[in-house]
Amino acid sequence: METILLETPRLHLRRMTPDDVPALLRVFGDAEVMRFYPAPFDEARMQRWVAWNQQLDAEHGHGLWAVLLRATGECIGDCGLVPQQVDGVAEIEIGYHLRRDG
Repeated sequence: METILLETPRLHLRRMTPDDVPALLRVFGDAEVMRFYPAPFDEARMQRWVAWNQQLDAEHGHGLWAVLLRATGECIGDCGLVPQQVDGVAEIEIGYHLRRDG
């Protein structure tokens, strides 16, 4: 059973797993969603992204979590807290990536 970390009337958030790769690839493989990235992700890049987020969560106690529609359990993206370097200072960014039809 998945551990829900946060819930809203419409959404559940939980830690990412490798099983999320196909659903997340619908987000990260979409050129419009990824227009501010160098390129949309392929499956190998998506697998690395999920592993990176799992590592962030293990090291910092937070990272990007899978966003699921509460009604169906379908993964429609990610959101959460990500460490970033801004002008040489460690900051926490609130980040998200969502499927356009979610």
